Amino acid sequence: MKFKTLAVMQPYIFPYIGYFNLLNSCDVFVLYDDVNFIKQGWINRNRVLNSKNEVMFSVPLVNQSSNLAINEVTVANYERFKVKFLRTIEQCYSKAIHFEVGLDYVTEVLNTEFTSISELASSSIEVAKERLNLQCEILTSSEQFAHTKGMERSQRLIAMAQILGCNRYVNSVNGSFLYDKNEFSNNGVELKFIKPTLLPYRQCNAREFHAGLSIIDLMMNLSVEEIRTHLDSFELV
Repeated sequence: MKFKTLAVMQPYIFPYIGYFNLLNSCDVFVLYDDVNFIKQGWINRNRVLNSKNEVMFSVPLVNQSSNLAINEVTVANYERFKVKFLRTIEQCYSKAIHFEVGLDYVTEVLNTEFTSISELASSSIEVAKERLNLQCEILTSSEQFAHTKGMERSQRLIAMAQILGCNRYVNSVNGSFLYDKNEFSNNGVELKFIKPTLLPYRQCNAREFHAGLSIIDLMMNLSVEEIRTHLDSFELV
């Protein structure tokens, strides 16, 4: 059977390679921006690496609340954050082999016009998708699937797949306890879970490998051709 595959995930800021494994596994990717904001999650924060330690960065927010949808949460003191973050990136990666390429990626994202953390995070995904030559189509739940909001969690994903003519849905393996393969199958959609393989790679000045960092770290240290190996490194179960 030929599969047309859907994946759905909240927009995360400069996400890790496993997020892009998900994009690489599907034909259509939906940014889930109209579900509740997750505090202390990855929507507005991630990690990079300096010569000694992992560095957590966080985009400041005005009104972060789990009672708000992601696209309702706005960014605070953005210009101040932008200047500080670019300085951090330069301090962390000035000696990286692909520093200019990585910095250009970060700068393009930060220069995006936006009104919410959802739009800024989405830009970090969409710009990376283009630079890494990923072929999936990206849609947004609040724009293309607003009429499905309010449906039960599994049924909304099934409805999206049916609307798009997709007969496979791929979800992060971390959500395997949330969904029933039989429920999806009974609605004509095969459910698969993705298990990324976080392959080690060279990291400038690092004594030991640090897995799961922001995609920024890969772009600073590897060529697009080298990153391709990491994009293809996953298993569907």
